[in-house]
Amino acid sequence: MTTNIQNGIYVLTNVEATNICLEILGPERGYSVVGKEFRNHENQKWLLHRDSDGIYAIYSLPLSLFLNTAIDPEYGARLVGTPFTFRWGIESEPGFENTFRLCVPHTCLDVEFANNGCFMPDSPATLGERSEGHNQLWRLQKFAW
Repeated sequence: MTTNIQNGIYVLTNVEATNICLEILGPERGYSVVGKEFRNHENQKWLLHRDSDGIYAIYSLPLSLFLNTAIDPEYGARLVGTPFTFRWGIESEPGFENTFRLCVPHTCLDVEFANNGCFMPDSPATLGERSEGHNQLWRLQKFAW
């Protein structure tokens, strides 16, 4: 079920790995996107911008990069920051309040941490086949300046 998240800056926190959010690393780490404990770091804040068709661009302001995949969007693809826009679906999860799936539109691919969501520190964010697991669910906390 699609949603209407307002444009703004958010922290994207995993539901299963509580207090772990998506963080983009710098050039020395290939702009990889990994899970890190929330620490209010600039690289944990993402600008979400909804297009007129309801699809989102997710952008890292400090690094001026879009959330994207390292290869074509497929099972196991790692997430990275790139200068190229990637269009994401953000879908409400029925039965949960303020809980969403970040997905590749018109596919069954959702954002999760590597190893089927078995979180370890610095686990890469990847695409996985949609499942009932909470490892593919995210809370979007709007950041207030």
